[in-house]
Amino acid sequence: MTTQSIFRDVVKAEGYRGLMKGFAPSVLLHAMFLGGYFVVYEGSKRAMLSTSETLSKRPFIAHILGGALAGSVVAGVTTPMDVSARAREAKPIKRPARLIRRCVFALI
Repeated sequence: MTTQSIFRDVVKAEGYRGLMKGFAPSVLLHAMFLGGYFVVYEGSKRAMLSTSETLSKRPFIAHILGGALAGSVVAGVTTPMDVSARAREAKPIKRPARLIRRCVFALI
């Protein structure tokens, strides 16, 4: 099984639209992950630097802990959505416009 054979099979079964089947949910999910990561990282880093004199002297520790906390929190929130998006990618498209609307409305 090669990339070309998978490409041909998808195009044959679902058309060129099938190649873009998971694009909208993936973009939304990555945007949520990166936005959430930035918010949690910056908030936790600032909180640690303002409350701890030890961390103020060694800010790299606050950066490391802030990154670890942000990654853990945001991954915990977005992983179930990621699993759902990947499961949708594996199913044939019946109503692509309806799927995109559901993804957008789920974020609002």
